Formats: sequence, structure tokens, C-alpha cells
Amino acid sequence: MIKKQYTMLEIICALALFAVLTTAFFKSMDTLRKMDRDFTSENRALMVLDNTFERLGAMNDYSSSDVETAFLDEYAKSGLSPDRISPVCKRHGSSIMLALIKKNGKPLIEVDIKCASK
Repeated sequence: MIKKQYTMLEIICALALFAVLTTAFFKSMDTLRKMDRDFTSENRALMVLDNTFERLGAMNDYSSSDVETAFLDEYAKSGLSPDRISPVCKRHGSSIMLALIKKNGKPLIEVDIKCASK
């Protein structure tokens, strides 16, 4: 009967391969976790605007201050972190621009809404 014994080199190679695979697994899991967190934040941000539009749709006539109040109220209720996505409202003439800005400074979404002049 022949006994198979592993050499020290084979054991070291097997342990190194195991370490590489384990590291790759945990790195990919971390990347998936970050992607999920980013997707959830962006989804909540889009729901902020959707909810704002629903609130405005229930009003017959709304001013830019009504739009800004509804938008900022929906943002506050969303639970979004201001360091990840922040709200911006800019009034110009009879319209108001609503935007949700990502932490890199680029807009996630930007909408211009015409308002009644009150």
C-alpha cells in the first residue's frame, strides 16, 4: 500500500490559493454591499421627487414656496443621509428647479417646475 504524503511546497501553495480565494470572496461581498447601499439611496432619492409630484398633483395651484416646502419635507422624511445625496432648490422667475445632488457633486436628478405666480 502506497501512502501519499504532501510536501511542504504543496501545503504552502494550497494555503496561498485558499488565502487568495478568501480575499477575493470578501472583496466582492464588500463591493456588492456598497452597490446595494448606493442603489437603495438612489431609489429613495427618486421616490422623494415622485412623492413631491404626488403632493403637488393634489393641489390646484401651487407657488414656488409650496413646491420647495413639499420637496424638502419629502427629503426629510426619506431618511437619506445629507453627505450622500443632498437636496437643492433654485428659484428663477415663475419656476423652480429641484435637484438631488450626489456626494461627487453631480446631479442624480434635476427637474424644472413651472409655478403659479402668487
